Amino acid sequence: MMKEFDLNDFGKQMPYHVPEGFFARFPEQVMRKVAVERRRRRMWRLSVGMTAVAALVAGIVFWTGTPEAIPSVPSGDYADRMVTLAEQLDAYLDHLSDEELAEQYDYYAADVTLTLYEE
Repeated sequence: MMKEFDLNDFGKQMPYHVPEGFFARFPEQVMRKVAVERRRRRMWRLSVGMTAVAALVAGIVFWTGTPEAIPSVPSGDYADRMVTLAEQLDAYLDHLSDEELAEQYDYYAADVTLTLYEE
């Protein structure tokens, strides 16, 4: 047989205990933790920045390329190469279905690096 409970038999005491002065110290403790977190973030940003600067300096110091090493495009050949490239691109696009073209458009439209400077 199940025993019946009467809620009026329970006491009206507060079941939780808050340490003395907790609410007076709480804002100060939160601000101290925020300051520590801000210092941590600042140090992280500083370390990332210093790493990037060190990589840049190392790249400049150890880069052995010379302007003569950069291949140049012959001026007379350039226009012919561009026409050939455009013809190849047109031939590739002619073989795509409408769905594939739409998929390609959506893919490149979502690319932030390609749409960064659009107006």
